[in-house]
Amino acid sequence: MALSYEWLTFKTGTTLTEHFGWSTNNSPVNGGFNGDLAAGVTGSTRYSPFVELDAAYEVAEGWTLNGQVGHQTIHNSTGLDITYYKAGVSKAFADGWTVGASYSASSEPNAYKRFLSLANGTSASDIARDKFFVGVNKAF
Repeated sequence: MALSYEWLTFKTGTTLTEHFGWSTNNSPVNGGFNGDLAAGVTGSTRYSPFVELDAAYEVAEGWTLNGQVGHQTIHNSTGLDITYYKAGVSKAFADGWTVGASYSASSEPNAYKRFLSLANGTSASDIARDKFFVGVNKAF
């Protein structure tokens, strides 16, 4: 569900299935998350709620400041809830082109550090680390 007023949007929702497929079988406490062995799933993660507030405010012709803050609660878990933030700027051009840059950060729960890659199961990274993005988009 989303509610918008002028340049603000509030969103909320819930997962209908297990959050990212996490269950006590594949993401248990004491073994599911390398960064924090005490973190993990203690029951069904279905119906994990989130709330998010987004802002997109045009400060000059074609220039927009963007912001986001949100929180994901993982139902029946410990150490997995995460709060996330994003701030950026974008410039709109003719013919539907947009260029933008943003900085994304989170509360960085220890559980997400040394997270093993799904691609090969051996490469570890901090999937909740701060990130900087640059993008070019074209609307059709």
